[in-house]
Amino acid sequence: MSDPVERNSYSMSRDSFDPSPEKIDIILIGQAFLFRAQPRILSCEACNPDAEIPFDWILDQLTGRSGSTTDYVLQLPATCLQCGGEICEKTLVDDATRLDDSPLLDRTTELGRLLFSQDKDLLKVATERRRTGITFAGVIYAHQLRVTIGRSPEDLELIAKATDLEEWRNRVEFLPF
Repeated sequence: MSDPVERNSYSMSRDSFDPSPEKIDIILIGQAFLFRAQPRILSCEACNPDAEIPFDWILDQLTGRSGSTTDYVLQLPATCLQCGGEICEKTLVDDATRLDDSPLLDRTTELGRLLFSQDKDLLKVATERRRTGITFAGVIYAHQLRVTIGRSPEDLELIAKATDLEEWRNRVEFLPF
């Protein structure tokens, strides 16, 4: 009688676990794309011991790539919205997309941060808050089809350098200017 373990054993190649280096795509994440990813960083492992999602998982979602066959190289580190710490590809983060729009506005207000978004639903929530007098830090909205990703960082940099947070309280502004 044969051993049942032997009968049900299978041989697997190394490629079943880790693809060979020539099968891995390396993607350079530039500043413009990083501006799309950074708002999703609610906190990081330095300021939140419960952070559990590697930043490259967020990059996988935004690029539509597979984490098992893609590695990322950041042109510049991202920044944690909570503590200002540097975020690299494998830094554990708390993903802000897990928050609904209203709690996300509450959180950015608590942190003293403007919120940049291309989400029409968030725009509706911010507009309703403004109409009803519920305080929020401010929203900068860019329609996905009307603003290029290359243009947004330039406008956001101008906003950061030329204004202060108090000017944005309870405001919704649209890009491009």
